[in-house]
Amino acid sequence: MEKLEKMITEMAEASGENVSVLIKELGGSGRQAAYDSGAKMPSASTIKVPIMLAALEKVRTGDLRLDEKIYVGEELILEGAEAFENGPGEFSLHELVAWMIITSDNTATNTLINLLGMEYINGYMRETLQVKTTVLQRCMLDKDAVARGLDNYITHDDLSVMFEKLYGGEILTEDLRRTALDILYSQRHQDQVLRYIWEPVRYAHKTGSLTGLNHDAGVIHINVGKFYIGVSVYDSPNKRGNRQLSGNIGRLVYDYLHQIDKG
Repeated sequence: MEKLEKMITEMAEASGENVSVLIKELGGSGRQAAYDSGAKMPSASTIKVPIMLAALEKVRTGDLRLDEKIYVGEELILEGAEAFENGPGEFSLHELVAWMIITSDNTATNTLINLLGMEYINGYMRETLQVKTTVLQRCMLDKDAVARGLDNYITHDDLSVMFEKLYGGEILTEDLRRTALDILYSQRHQDQVLRYIWEPVRYAHKTGSLTGLNHDAGVIHINVGKFYIGVSVYDSPNKRGNRQLSGNIGRLVYDYLHQIDKG
């Protein structure tokens, strides 16, 4: 996919933005296109993918159940948490994981981090997912931790490994992998990679954003193939990052892969 890589490079460099992109076919074909895919970036909400996988691993080992009720107290409910605007209560593990991914709910995320523990989550990423750079060092919206120099980091090289292991059956059980994928397919934030794609597309993904940064990463189905697509803009002078650029790269990649798979 040298032609695609060249086109991505030209678009990224013409934008003047800091961009990281990785397109990789699943299944071991070796087809991929990349632009600075090893860039270490603040993860924003993409860190929620390994948190989900770590939680489901606890279900696999029998330490937790998907239907297990977890109490979310008033002190954990963050401003703007729609799923929790009715106040404290008990929520199933399955529901918390789903809200964490499909609406990127930070209250659900912090509840799961407290339940699992950062040490366990980081250990799971190192030992089971075998990623090199990704690390969880703070809860969501923890400004004090950020002020102390603690942040969460990720790369597209690492994210692609997580999705490959999920799709390839290397982690969890078949039922738990299906649970994870069903949640990822239910993602409600569609304004980045899919921004300019008009056709219905199956895309199991997670987005993320912070000031000057936006991520979108997951696996898209194109004809008979499945491709990891990860697009990030970081350290942008624009407060909301550059979703238009992510959308343009997404459309470029979609059109290219759709065409080569047709023949």
